[in-house]
Amino acid sequence: MIFQEKINEHSLLLQKQKRKSTLIVYVRFFLFISMIVLIFLSKKIEVIYLISLLLLLMLLFLVFVQISYRMNLKIQFLENIISINRHEIDLLNYELSGIYTGKDYTDRHHKYAADLDLFGESSIFVFLNRSATVIGQNYLAQMLCTPCLEKQEIEMRQKAISELSKELDWRQGFQALGRQHLKTYNENKEKNDYKIEETNKKIVLNWLNEPFYFLNNKNIRFFRWFLPSITIILLFLSIFKVISVQFFFLSGILQLVYLSFFIKKINKIHQKTNQSGEILNHYALLLNLIETKDFEAVKLNGLKQSLKKDKTSASQSVKELKTILSALDQRMNFLIAFVSNFLFLSDLHLILRLERWQSNYKQKITDWLNVIKEYDVLSSFAGFAYANEDFVFPKVSDTDFIYDIKNAGHPSIPSKIRVCNDFKLIGRGSFAIVTGANMAGKSTFLRTTALQIILGMCGSKVCASSFEFTPIELFTSIRANDSLSKNESYFYAELKRLQSIIREIKTGKKLFVIVDEMLRGTNSNDKHYGSRAFILQLVKQNACGLIATHDIMLGKLEEEMNGKIINRCFEVEINQDKLLFDYKIKNGISKNLNASFLMRKMEIIDQ
Repeated sequence: MIFQEKINEHSLLLQKQKRKSTLIVYVRFFLFISMIVLIFLSKKIEVIYLISLLLLLMLLFLVFVQISYRMNLKIQFLENIISINRHEIDLLNYELSGIYTGKDYTDRHHKYAADLDLFGESSIFVFLNRSATVIGQNYLAQMLCTPCLEKQEIEMRQKAISELSKELDWRQGFQALGRQHLKTYNENKEKNDYKIEETNKKIVLNWLNEPFYFLNNKNIRFFRWFLPSITIILLFLSIFKVISVQFFFLSGILQLVYLSFFIKKINKIHQKTNQSGEILNHYALLLNLIETKDFEAVKLNGLKQSLKKDKTSASQSVKELKTILSALDQRMNFLIAFVSNFLFLSDLHLILRLERWQSNYKQKITDWLNVIKEYDVLSSFAGFAYANEDFVFPKVSDTDFIYDIKNAGHPSIPSKIRVCNDFKLIGRGSFAIVTGANMAGKSTFLRTTALQIILGMCGSKVCASSFEFTPIELFTSIRANDSLSKNESYFYAELKRLQSIIREIKTGKKLFVIVDEMLRGTNSNDKHYGSRAFILQLVKQNACGLIATHDIMLGKLEEEMNGKIINRCFEVEINQDKLLFDYKIKNGISKNLNASFLMRKMEIIDQ
């Protein structure tokens, strides 16, 4: 298996990298101890040699700090690659415990999301989500809830997903670079269970809109050069014994006093920048991956070209920010912060560079983020396509309406037990009335049908051997929810749902409607006449869809509606005191019932 091979390959690389990292730690420790020893021996060493050796050791220490930082990033990357491939194996084996479920994206008032279990345990989101960023993951959830209706856009996505599905290393590299931040974010969401927005995007944009304090202060811009110039001149004069070294130390101390007036403000800016910087550091690497990869698909190339509007590429611009932020982070090391500010007033230089970067790139960040989230979501669908080679890209039709699928199954059901069905519905105003015994497969069929439409409109592969469909908006009423806080009964909640469907249709929208056992909270006659009238209203308004019901009398509508309505059913066979389900859809109306049989088997009623 390719995923296990990737795990083995990167585990070996990880071991080597950890050994190198340990060696670098020892080198850094040796350099630090050497500087301490030199300070203690300062009275025995001439000033010129002391200062020169200290500067050399400090320079080497800084170099090895950067080497260590890059090694740690490499280690994290390798660990992420291993984790990604384990995740793929878990998905293939349907071992889903511990996988982020996306349950916080669920909106019970949405037209179909809650009814179809798009999010939550064993949901389609779990099998699709291979996001590298928070904005990409949010966009994936958004796309599932608001899929595309434009044939050309869907076909462009299909080609992009098809091309990316063949780029396993590129996709996993893309995912690994952003995984750590996203993983932490998701763990916090699972614990807190709050409604998700594009939080990290807002953090970045709010940070960019902060007012500039240092950039607009001419005095600071002057003294950040003037004071260090005096200090460096005094340093050289003391080295050549023109003046006493005390003048050099006094000048450096005066610099630190001057800096102290601004240190609180600098710390505040640094603190605000940290979270945005961490996010943008990941994005710089992702942008670089996009910019340096050649693609053929029109959509992928179009997104890539939007990053090249200026002479400086997006990734180079963000790398410039990364350099500034890395230098700011070194302030946390007291020794480095003391020496760099003592000599150069580095904090002021860095904070001015930061504000200048914000000013230059403020307007471009949003475009960069949009490109990243588009690539991210296409990469998720590509990973889904790669892991399910037997799935197919559907044919998108521009006819009035067609839904024609062969061997359709639900991708969240393991392939070993998945039962697939053929189904066809053609023309506006066409409906299938689906009858069948309890647990015979009606509800799974309804969700499977809806899910194929959603995936198809996202540009994704679908769980079928062939599929042709017309993009269409979806509205379902499968599980209504009562509301104690609003004093609403289950029956009233269902009526409001059906009302919403009719209102949508009357606005002129073309809808594919799925209703499972409507009007459960009323008597049989009332339920029959209400259901019949509702179906006729849907047909009259040229909607399409599926109606699942136990009311077999509704099957008579097939004869009355001249081909607008067809009957389909799921049967159950009772053989030698056992219930047998084949979960295969058949023509006609269901004839066998199983409720009383099950109640007797469970000793709820007498034999």
